[in-house]
Amino acid sequence: LGQLDVAREAYTRLRGVATEAKSEQYLLLSELGFAKIAIERGNLPAAAGMLDQILIDSRTNGQETVRAKALMDRARVANQLGDLTAAAVLGHQALECSKDPMERDRILVNLGMTLTHMGLWGEARDAYLVVTAVAQEVSMRWLAHINLMELAYLEGNELQFEQYRRSATGLQLPPYIEAVFHETCANGFCRFGRFEEATIA
Repeated sequence: LGQLDVAREAYTRLRGVATEAKSEQYLLLSELGFAKIAIERGNLPAAAGMLDQILIDSRTNGQETVRAKALMDRARVANQLGDLTAAAVLGHQALECSKDPMERDRILVNLGMTLTHMGLWGEARDAYLVVTAVAQEVSMRWLAHINLMELAYLEGNELQFEQYRRSATGLQLPPYIEAVFHETCANGFCRFGRFEEATIA
């Protein structure tokens, strides 16, 4: 919701209660919350440092759930900082660490996006195809579908681009995913010289 000051207050209260209760898990989750706020505020170096510390603290005390979340966020930060190799390695570690099916779907989509930016289109496609086949959240399936549409235009495959585009046209997509869909359509139309359609998109 973008209410970062309110979120900071909530994470501060969580940290206090976790300290009193001597709960390592909730203490780490509060620190993870502070790192998320730093990411949202654009303070990526600070977020990276906080997440690195969480990864150290969660390594030896059986906090696999927290560790998976921290790895996923750290991969996101690495991606935003332009360190795609680190983002891919961290994303793979997050995938190995996470046991939550819905979280694993999100990790795979993010990993696919990193691989796409690295030019590893075949590997990215594999990640997206898995998500479209098994994801429990419909929104994740459609995001992976749209990313497959992006790969089609990157590879110059207009027929495949059009097949993916038509199968998603007219769907009631969540606003963010609908925006991604229209942007991907516009980029694809430009790639294939279909400029009037690109303008509409």
